[in-house]
Amino acid sequence: MESSSGRRSAWHLPPTYPEFEAYWDTVVTTVLTDNPQARQIVEMALHPPKFARLQWVPDPIWTFLTLPVTQLIRAGIMMGVPDSTYPLLGFEPTRLDKVQLVAHKALWRSIPRPLAKRFAPTYFALRRKYGTPLWRTEFSRDTLAANRATCPHAPVAS
Repeated sequence: MESSSGRRSAWHLPPTYPEFEAYWDTVVTTVLTDNPQARQIVEMALHPPKFARLQWVPDPIWTFLTLPVTQLIRAGIMMGVPDSTYPLLGFEPTRLDKVQLVAHKALWRSIPRPLAKRFAPTYFALRRKYGTPLWRTEFSRDTLAANRATCPHAPVAS
């Protein structure tokens, strides 16, 4: 849903969790399609690009440093979408992923909710300050406009 300013808003989401589950099932089964943009988002999430100021870090060390974040994202994918959509995203969970998912759920249940709620805002604030956020490069207005023509389900501008 778009606001009066033309920006997308989350205010249209269902108010209760059971209603959201039904909504999300519909989105995943009818909206999510195999396309380069969806695969690119998953690829970039599972293999995060280096921050602009950390290009000097060797790739193996960067992979090791980002492992906690990528494992968190892998767990999020496994919790957020049904198994049947993994191929659409180019995602294939391993046995280790499934074990880590159990541990991940246990860990987040043990962290006090006020502290757990600060994780994402803190992470994105650090990305904004020290990184090259994807919304300025891969998801800039110009890049999205150029890619829109290749997406078969893109809304047509009026």
